[in-house]
Parts: sequence; structure tokens; C-alpha cells
Amino acid sequence: MTPTQILIAAREKIERGWTQKAYARSEDGSSVAYNSPDAVCWCPIGAIVAVDSSLGRASDQAVKIFAETVETSTSKLTQWNDTPDRTQDEVLIAFGWAIEASMERHR
Repeated sequence: MTPTQILIAAREKIERGWTQKAYARSEDGSSVAYNSPDAVCWCPIGAIVAVDSSLGRASDQAVKIFAETVETSTSKLTQWNDTPDRTQDEVLIAFGWAIEASMERHR
């Protein structure tokens, strides 16, 4: 998969459900692995890795592009997501910007 494809698929996961302070959560709110069949919501990193669990260059690039879009480093992306007043809509908007940025880079 390309970074753009990964970001598009990860955004679709976030549309279904978004979380903070965990890579993914089950329906009852318990923290679960990003690739758990019980996962119903994800943080941005959890969604990206759930889409491309190979943890290869494309998923690394997708995380980096997303982080740059929200003007933070990859190491602080979790902190950005977990900001108390962060909303799912803000995360979805950021994914939109990241997808556009990725498409521009990979023309």
C-alpha cells in the first residue's frame, strides 16, 4: 500500500470510531490491540498500524505525514491526539489534510 492509501483507510477507521489514551478500544471501552477483532475505535497511530501492520516504510511515511500535518513530531503525535479538548472531527480534518499532502508528495 502507498502512504496515501494507508491514510485513506485509516481515516475510514477513525470515521467509525476514535479514541484517546489507547491505540484501540473495544465496545465496552477497554483498551485492546490495534489489530484486535474487538477493536471498534482507534487513535491515529492505531488506525494507521491497523491498516498496514507490516510497519514498513509506507506506514512510517503515513505517520510522519500525519504528524507534519498537525505540526508535531511523530514522537508527540500521541500527546496531540490525547489533548483533553481534542475532538473526532479535528482528527478527521487532520486526516483530510494528511491525505492531500500525501497525494501532493507522491504524484
